[in-house]
Amino acid sequence: MIAWSDVWEFLPKIRVKLTVFLLIVSTFLLLGFLDFFTNHGPNNCEMTYMFEKPEYVEVALNKSVKTSFPRYSLYVYGEGRYARDLEMGKLDGIPVVFIPGNAGSYRQVRSLASVCLRKQYDKGLKSGFDFFTIDFDEEFSAFYGKLLYDQTRFLQQVVKSVLELYGGRRDGVVLIGHSMGGIVARALFGLPGFNPTNVRVIFTLATPHASPVAVPDSLVAEFYREVEEVWREGCRSGDFSHVTVVSITGGFRDVQVWSGLGKPRGIPDDSFISTVSTSIPDVWVGTDHLCIVWCKQLVLALSRAIFDIADFGFKRISTDPSLTRQILNYHLKKRSGGKKFWSTSHPPEITMDKEAYWWELIKKRWSFTWEDFPKKTYVAVPLYDEKDYETLTVLVSNHKEKDWLFACKMLATQNSLKSCSNGINLSRFGRIVQGTLKRKTVDLNLKHLRVQNFTHAVVLHPGPQYHVTVFGDVYEKKSRVLEFWPNYWTSYLTPAVVISRTEPGALKYKVIFKSGFQNMCKAYHLIVDTLTCKGTDSSAAAHGWVEFGVPANADHVVEALRSEVGSEQRVRLKLQSAYNFSTGLPAYIAVILLTGFIGQVEALAKEGKCPSFHSACCSLKGLLFIVLPFRIISYLLMTPGVLDWVPETDVSILERENLDHMLLPLLLYCAAFPLVYILSTCSWLVVMACGSALHQLTLRVFTKLVRVKEPISELAVDGLTRFPAIAVILLLAIGHATSGGFALVLGLVYYYIKVFKFYEEFVESLVAKGVGAAVRTVRERLARSNNRGGDSRREDAEEVNNSQADNRRSSISVGSSQEPNEGVISRRRWTITSASRTTPEREEGVGDGGNTVQNELDIAEDNNPEIVNEEEENLADLINIRARFHFGVLMLWLWAVAVNVSSVLSWATRLRYSVRLDPDPSAMTGFLILLTAVIVWQPNVPHLNRSNFFISPKCLRILGIAMLLYASVSTYRLGPLLALCFIWLAMHERWSKPSQ
Repeated sequence: MIAWSDVWEFLPKIRVKLTVFLLIVSTFLLLGFLDFFTNHGPNNCEMTYMFEKPEYVEVALNKSVKTSFPRYSLYVYGEGRYARDLEMGKLDGIPVVFIPGNAGSYRQVRSLASVCLRKQYDKGLKSGFDFFTIDFDEEFSAFYGKLLYDQTRFLQQVVKSVLELYGGRRDGVVLIGHSMGGIVARALFGLPGFNPTNVRVIFTLATPHASPVAVPDSLVAEFYREVEEVWREGCRSGDFSHVTVVSITGGFRDVQVWSGLGKPRGIPDDSFISTVSTSIPDVWVGTDHLCIVWCKQLVLALSRAIFDIADFGFKRISTDPSLTRQILNYHLKKRSGGKKFWSTSHPPEITMDKEAYWWELIKKRWSFTWEDFPKKTYVAVPLYDEKDYETLTVLVSNHKEKDWLFACKMLATQNSLKSCSNGINLSRFGRIVQGTLKRKTVDLNLKHLRVQNFTHAVVLHPGPQYHVTVFGDVYEKKSRVLEFWPNYWTSYLTPAVVISRTEPGALKYKVIFKSGFQNMCKAYHLIVDTLTCKGTDSSAAAHGWVEFGVPANADHVVEALRSEVGSEQRVRLKLQSAYNFSTGLPAYIAVILLTGFIGQVEALAKEGKCPSFHSACCSLKGLLFIVLPFRIISYLLMTPGVLDWVPETDVSILERENLDHMLLPLLLYCAAFPLVYILSTCSWLVVMACGSALHQLTLRVFTKLVRVKEPISELAVDGLTRFPAIAVILLLAIGHATSGGFALVLGLVYYYIKVFKFYEEFVESLVAKGVGAAVRTVRERLARSNNRGGDSRREDAEEVNNSQADNRRSSISVGSSQEPNEGVISRRRWTITSASRTTPEREEGVGDGGNTVQNELDIAEDNNPEIVNEEEENLADLINIRARFHFGVLMLWLWAVAVNVSSVLSWATRLRYSVRLDPDPSAMTGFLILLTAVIVWQPNVPHLNRSNFFISPKCLRILGIAMLLYASVSTYRLGPLLALCFIWLAMHERWSKPSQ
């Protein structure tokens, strides 16, 4: 059996290899992140332009509203003469309220508002829509939950004020929210006193409905929980049955809100429409997070949908929710005809053109171009009672007729050919699909048509003048439905073949991936290869596309459609896996920083030395004693009946959202590893290269704030450096008066200067050591030249020196026996002063003997240069130890500031309205960390040889496990957990005892 001691003896031997391996893996992961954030292809959105100068007319609100919300305002959008009417208070349209998102501007409404205004003029309408827009002062609402509550309450007052402007002539408004504005619109329904019937439609653009992108404070998490509960209860009771919520996400180009967050929890599918801009008819492009509000293709589609659901006779949105959802689904998901819903309604029956030509097909797969038909032709497909004749897929290109697909009974004979006099219109089952030409496709169940006694399915070809191409494919449904179980790990290196070879002329295959796609962390690359392409023209490749469908609570489906002009063209479908993850990186960065700090503490206790922070972070103990136990504990906590009393962890949330898998912690650890290296390297460069500049900048700022002369401010800053307790008191007062996060930022600047002083003293000690060595060399050479007078004189001098050295050693042993040795790097105790000078402390209990020892030491130092050299080396080592140790603590402080930066941003943006941030999510973290700084910032920290820990550093690893369990998603919990690390350090330095 292998002993653990043998393992630990072997581990240092592979540390270098492990570091190289982690760096290689981390480099690939960083390249993946870089690719994810940069490789999005060209932005195919067209810019939306205004026809006239956009103007924003401010709406006067009630005095009580302005008093309660001094930061917010309300405007109404206008152009030209319409803006002049708005200035005179003429409002006669349907009110629409635009709600900006995180750091969003009220001016983002201009694209949609301008297009709708121009559409109103083109239609000849006297009134259309009045677009109101809210100015939230571009607040960071995604980072501070208190702002979400304030914005929701202000939106309630806006809806009330807007309806009052119409004098009771309007019974509701349309809400359009971008980003966090969409969740604010839904939160409106949970406020007491709000009438839900005032809103019938909510459009949300790039809104994270399912969960926030980040959880920087507990108020954001609580806000989402309340919204979810309100809507779940409202939909269950039927109070919100009249409301239709539309969620549009930007697809792959939006790196802030991925499409999976667009589907909220608690809303039934019949009252919610979720789609991606890449799948909206006539849009077909991805949009980034900001582009989604001005992308011309999407803005035009939204304007058509809004106009179609409006009842301009009563100047309101349709009161029939089923009709509203039907219209919105037509425009945003499945459009079968033209751009207007009412004009494309398909009549149930069609009378056939008697002058048209009829052609009955016997083949199962066929294609026709405009050159094949001299005039208008009906292509009839017989409905044979065979299993091969089960499904018909038709694809038409450049077909402008809205009614083009029918089912009929062939009874009459025309020109020796069978024909139908009338038929049932099936065009409503078709839909337009993406392509350079206007294309439509349909899938017909021929078995259902045979049950209704139809004999043929009929496709209309309008004739050669329209350049229409028609493709058809009759097949048995199960022969084209494939179930595939992708192996995520093996397909990463070699693509897995899903379809080895398609049938000649096949139009459609449906592939159901039974596993793999339910996890966000598993991404795939779909590859379509053309194997043979004989007897086809160059336009054949333009008829192929791939569609991804993600049904709710079902297997993920990929429909691969390929149109074939030639009978020999075949394709192969392959699947290759890739990585896609980012959840939990802040927690893993904190764990690696904590691992480095623990390594430094343990090295100080065992060896009396402090390794560099970079080398301490490379320890295997982070993986073995934090990440591995975390993975085991997380699985235990998710097991039913095991530790049910433990609060729900963030891992359970990730598992519920299908964002977790077994090796995710290892991948995140490797991804966080280079980020920690970059962060620590930049911090070290700031300390070494910019420490002096930072010190001078602090002096100037202090001089301007206090309004004193620079020498006095320099003395004050040096005094704060010498007496950290005073600095801590000032920072605590600042944190109480402003924000705890801001106080942590000031403390970070103070700590950077302090660590810079340590490194400055270290460099000065090295310079002094070099100068001293040079001086001693010169003295030795001079001494040798002066001592050439005779052997007797030299022997006498050596005897005196040896006698003095023996006396010194005996004096040192007597003085050192009075107190346990404080450091293994030196045989004397040293106190470091700000001027980098050292003086031996007087030992307790020695009495007058201490002065005797000091006098003997001075004599020995003058006569024995080797003693001076040893003491200078010990002094440099001691300063280096403290500099390295405080740099490790500085990195923990830096990350505590990083996880509370949202509070700092929120405080800074609200500064002109209130000096104090209330409530302050960073108050507790700031107070605890600053309180421990009274001990941590003392000049004699760390104490050496303190192996008798008051609390074992293994407890810090428990904190690391807690970070991964409860702060992988809820990043606001990282602050208090990091504060506990500082509390441990303060208790260790205050109450631990020196080892004997």
